[in-house]
Amino acid sequence: MEALESELTCPVCLELYSTPLLLPCLHNLCQRCAEEILLATKKKEESDDDATSFPCPTCRKNVEFERGRGLESLRRNITLENIIERYLSSLGCFLYLTVYWFRYRELAKGTKRSPVLCDVCDADPPPKATKTCLTCQISYCDNCVRTTHPSNKKAFTRHKLVEPQQAKRKVLTCPDHEDEKLNMFCCVDEMPICALCKLVGKHSEHKVAALAQMYRAKKVNVIQ
Repeated sequence: MEALESELTCPVCLELYSTPLLLPCLHNLCQRCAEEILLATKKKEESDDDATSFPCPTCRKNVEFERGRGLESLRRNITLENIIERYLSSLGCFLYLTVYWFRYRELAKGTKRSPVLCDVCDADPPPKATKTCLTCQISYCDNCVRTTHPSNKKAFTRHKLVEPQQAKRKVLTCPDHEDEKLNMFCCVDEMPICALCKLVGKHSEHKVAALAQMYRAKKVNVIQ
């Protein structure tokens, strides 16, 4: 199931394709993502004319359009849309059964709300959290809160630690490209970036890595 979902995921927004467009190199791209790439390319070139090309996010080959037609010169991938629709239909059935079973099991056991667990520990299951940081929106066990929020570091003095609670996490977006999720890490500037930063932004020539991969590596360094 995970392998199939990765094939149906847009390389820019990292979500299932929405109105996928088929590029000449046979890769796909969400229509909305393609529009944002064109807009970002136009801003980068500081031109009043519409951009007529951009590099494919997957293979980096140049995708060219007919002047004046833009994305209209690309075909909509109806076959891929149908596959995604069937995938979501099967997934919806699976999720419904999962939620139903979970609720039935909880009612049968008469259990209360699950305890808040540490978001940082790799243990399975992770230990119970003793504090939640409202600034980070992350819950920590005793060991992790001491490691990540040392009392002798001024940077953490403004972080608000409270009794454990379910954190309400916000999706972090790029300050340079509105509404774009931060899903990559620039190894040169050591900062999170979005796909447009790498594709047409100031990080286009920099080495990048997956944000989750860098998080795991940085976490090991902090704990050690």
